[in-house]
Formats: sequence, C-alpha cells, structure tokens
Amino acid sequence: MTDSPASSYYSMDISSDCFEPGQEADTSLGSATTYPPGSSSPTRPTFHHGEKKKKAKGAKNAQKMSKQLDRVARDAHVRALKHKALNINKAQRPSKAPAPDHQRDVLRMVFEQMTPYPDDAWIAKLALHFNCRYDKIKNWFSNNRQKDAAEFRVSYPHSQSKYDLAATLVPITCEGRELRMRPSAMAACPEADWTDNFFYEVVLIHDFRLLVKERNERLRLDAASMMLDMRT
Repeated sequence: MTDSPASSYYSMDISSDCFEPGQEADTSLGSATTYPPGSSSPTRPTFHHGEKKKKAKGAKNAQKMSKQLDRVARDAHVRALKHKALNINKAQRPSKAPAPDHQRDVLRMVFEQMTPYPDDAWIAKLALHFNCRYDKIKNWFSNNRQKDAAEFRVSYPHSQSKYDLAATLVPITCEGRELRMRPSAMAACPEADWTDNFFYEVVLIHDFRLLVKERNERLRLDAASMMLDMRT
C-alpha cells in the first residue's frame, strides 16, 4: 500500500537522525523522534507572506493585462467595422439618394424601441446592412433627436423642464462599450443579451418582415390592377 504524503514526510524526519556507530537507541517514552533544539514539534515548511502577496499581485496584473488586451481587440473591431462602412461606394449610393421605405422603418424601430444613440459599431452595422453611407445613417439619428426636441418644445411651450432625452435612457455595457438604451428594450431583454450580434439579429428580423409585407402589398396591388384590366 502506498504511503500518504504526510507519512512519507514524517518518515523522512525520523530517518534524518542517524545513530552514531555503536550507539544504542533510547527506547524511553518520547525519544523515538528527535526534535531540533528549542522546538517542541517537528519542523514544518513555512509559507512566507511575501510569496503569497507576490502571487496575488501577479494574478492581479495578469487580469489587468487581459482586460487591456480585450479592450484593444474591441476597439480594433469597431474601427474595422467603421472603416468598411466609410468605404461604401459613394457612386452607387450618393448622399442625396432617397432611402427605401423599409430602411427608414428599420431606423425608426431602432430609434424608438432600442436606442436613439447607437454607437459607431451599431451605426456601421446598419450602414453595411443597407449598403448606405456611414455618415448618412449617423446624421439620420442626429436629425431625429433634434426633431424630437423640437416637437417637445412645441407640445409643452410653457414647460419649465428642459428636454433631456438622455435622462430617459438606461446606461448599459455592451461588449465593453457604453450604450444608452430605451427602458422598453431593457424590459424586453436583460443587459447580458444585448450584444452586437443580438442587435443585428433584431435588425435583420424586422427588416425581413418589412420586406415581406412590402412584397405582399405589391402582389395585392398587382392582382387588383389585373382584375380591373379584365373588367374593362
């Protein structure tokens, strides 16, 4: 049977006190184990407080470095998205080109139900999805925030309180970035669910439904037009 680590350590302690040649072992009580002078117990390994503190500091520095690397990676990802969105072919989508109805409806959904302050990453995702210029998407949100403020002043001309859209929003952290969300969005999904991919999935689903609705409406109008042509 294999000895336990504790028993091995104890046997090593005993064997270290070798008898001199011709010396008889003292078999009296308590003489089986030889203790160091001035000690009442076997010598045990000492765990220095300095080593413990050093290890804790090393772990803390490693964690800090990991967070810094994560932040650098996130920033690089956002810059790459924004760069792609800024490089959308301006000849194909000039800034004065009118946006399709479903595109405006999706942006309105994001503005009213998710956030009126999408950050660079989310603006870039919207621009890439619609193949629309980055600055055009960004300006759309800015213009609608100003429009809401103007409508508030018209609706409440004698109000003593200043229009403060940001005060009505809920701050969250999305993949290390600060965002401000509508309370309704937070009521529908917890903060942990709001990631870049989840945001884009919501946009895709809403856009798909709008496209299907537009297609069905066109088919209905075409069918009605054919019926009128057959009657004439």
